[in-house]
Amino acid sequence: MTVFTPSRPATLAEWIAATIPPGIPALDAAPTGVLKFLFYGRASTSEHQDPRTSRAWQLDVAHRLVDGHGTIIGEYFETACSRQVPWPQRPQAAALLRAIADSDNRIDAIVVGEYERVGCQNSALGR
Repeated sequence: MTVFTPSRPATLAEWIAATIPPGIPALDAAPTGVLKFLFYGRASTSEHQDPRTSRAWQLDVAHRLVDGHGTIIGEYFETACSRQVPWPQRPQAAALLRAIADSDNRIDAIVVGEYERVGCQNSALGR
């Protein structure tokens, strides 16, 4: 008996290609190394995390994620801020969102060193 196991997309480009609805032309993959990223990091409390060390490891992970795909062109790092605080109420997150909205340059993505740095209320990003 043969068991069919569907393959899972291994890259963002494969996921996009697999999820494009019928009738919408596929986008060409962006050339390697041209994507523009903004880095967002956060240290929740200075009592439990050293902000300098936390920023360093988060930024290191972010650089490894974008390596070969593009460049981090801006950095926004929050200190002493809970993940429960909505993005518009976080000074650095709000500045990042304004930078994207006001930018004459296209920003392709926000990169974080750890998903929990974003927070637990993703719906706040759109507000």
